[in-house]
Amino acid sequence: MVNSFIERIQRVHKDINAIAIMMFENALSEAQSCDELVANGVSLGPLHGVPVTIKESIHIAGTPSTWGIQGKDELLEEDDPSVARLKNAGAIILAKTNAMQLLMGCETFNPIYGRTNNPWNLERTSGGSSGGEGAAIAYMCSVLGLGTDIGGSIRTPAHFCGIHGLKPTPRIIPQHPPKGISHIQKGASSMSSIGPMARTVDDLKLAFEILSRKQ
Repeated sequence: MVNSFIERIQRVHKDINAIAIMMFENALSEAQSCDELVANGVSLGPLHGVPVTIKESIHIAGTPSTWGIQGKDELLEEDDPSVARLKNAGAIILAKTNAMQLLMGCETFNPIYGRTNNPWNLERTSGGSSGGEGAAIAYMCSVLGLGTDIGGSIRTPAHFCGIHGLKPTPRIIPQHPPKGISHIQKGASSMSSIGPMARTVDDLKLAFEILSRKQ
């Protein structure tokens, strides 16, 4: 399955430009491990071997979270709690997806990764700020993924790209605060949520249950 999604991304990436950071080598290694576990009758959880993508601003160890800001390329040392929960359920991360610079806007564009196009009409926007995630899922580059939302950053691209997205009540899904970035409005960070995005409501429900489960 992971091979198929990687091939899909490589085939359509130039059209929608949804992928910011490709993590294919690691994904293939994890997929092989998942196959070996299945052969031995072992399951990692409800997302065993499922390929997913993650918004660029969300922490994944070994990758930067630039928020579209040039020079903010420090590699992160640990996963966001939401990412860790997906991994613990067996998910395999294929890539990080493009986001609007500073996550402020209803489109997806920044000077590092460029513009993400709407998969249904390449001349239109994918929405924002989680537009890379919305476009990747809609264009079958990922089964499901994570976005972030304060004032519509999951809901807008989900609507524009024809998929489903959920902004949970803040703090239901644990998340790391952004490193080295402050919101212009002090109260904005308290409204921020990480939430799932998927093509079907059933997938959205499963992801939310995994992400919000009390540890």
